[in-house]
Amino acid sequence: MGFAWNTNTLATDGTLRVVNTNSIAIASTRSGNLLTFSWPADHIGWRLQFQTNSISVGIRTNWLNVPNSIATNQMSFILDPNAGCVFYRLIYP
Repeated sequence: MGFAWNTNTLATDGTLRVVNTNSIAIASTRSGNLLTFSWPADHIGWRLQFQTNSISVGIRTNWLNVPNSIATNQMSFILDPNAGCVFYRLIYP
C-alpha cells in the first residue's frame, strides 16, 4: 500500500495528512445530459484529469487537470455528444 504527505492545508491550518496513493475507483452517475463523478472523501487532494480525442485516436498522453478538482471529491460535467471520446482519471498528487 502506498502513502504520501498531503500538504494542501499545511499553510492555512497547520494540518499535515497522510493519504493513500493506491488507485481508487471513481463512481459515476448520469442524469439526463449531466455526468457526475465522485470518489472517497479521503482522496480530496487528488487531481481529476481529462482528455478529449476523436474515436480513431483513443487515449494518449495529453491529460489536462480539471480546474478545482483538487479541492473536492465530486465533479459534474455536461455531456457533449459532439466531443468524440472523453477520458477521465484520478491521480495523486
